[in-house]
Amino acid sequence: MKPFALRLCPALLAGLILALPALRANDAPAAADADTELREFAELIHDLTRFAGALPKIALINASPEEVARPEFNRALARLRRLGTVQLYAFPDDGSPARPLNILPPDYPEELRQLNIPGEAYLIGLIGVEGNVEAVHVAGATRREFAVSAALAYVRWEFQPAVVANERVPVLVFQTIAFKAVPPAGTE
Repeated sequence: MKPFALRLCPALLAGLILALPALRANDAPAAADADTELREFAELIHDLTRFAGALPKIALINASPEEVARPEFNRALARLRRLGTVQLYAFPDDGSPARPLNILPPDYPEELRQLNIPGEAYLIGLIGVEGNVEAVHVAGATRREFAVSAALAYVRWEFQPAVVANERVPVLVFQTIAFKAVPPAGTE
């Protein structure tokens, strides 16, 4: 049986995806439902305890030393260790790390795009043995809107699974997703 976080996340994501057309059509009741589902999704992706519950007892970290040292990821790893539900290990040098195959760019939140506000979201994803994102945690973001948009895109990414000793293994992958502001035409 899948952990609670894995059962809930796809259900929220599916509901949110179904509600987005109504949200864009300015249908007030559907928009309110979509807003509620979006808030629930935002709470879910920020809940480290739920994310930890989705992890195997032993997890390999498929990240560069620079990524691990980044404050957002470093704090999340320290909190994961304090929870004590998972043992974290560096990915072995002789293994084949997970690599993204199908990267879907996130939607730039429209209000932030119009205001030309850049930002980043820092995600930790559990990549399963089939190369799917099985769980995601937002380790940090410059704005909450970037976190939600990045996570919505990230859960649809596909990866080449990680391989250690000729066996596919689940891994934690760190991902920084940048939202670059683009100056209006003719202002450069």
